[in-house]
Amino acid sequence: MFMTMLRLAAAVLLATVLVAFQSLAADKQVAKKKTGDEVSPATFDKLHRLIKPDPKTSFEGVPWLTSLWQARQQAAAEDKPIVLWAGDPLPLGIT
Repeated sequence: MFMTMLRLAAAVLLATVLVAFQSLAADKQVAKKKTGDEVSPATFDKLHRLIKPDPKTSFEGVPWLTSLWQARQQAAAEDKPIVLWAGDPLPLGIT
């Protein structure tokens, strides 16, 4: 009985090792293949300019108020909603 269990455990271990090595070999073959999705330096510069955020529209350009009461008064005067940012990191860098 003990020998049967030992042989079964050895067979399961061997099968597991073989499957692991086969999957590693397949991953290496996939990694070696070129997909054609490589980006040339000229294309990278073009794409980078296209997706780079505009500093005029980023949240750093928003005139943040540090007083909720001032924000409420300004929002009421301009008939606009209030955006309340709670948590870290704070947009002004104050912690």
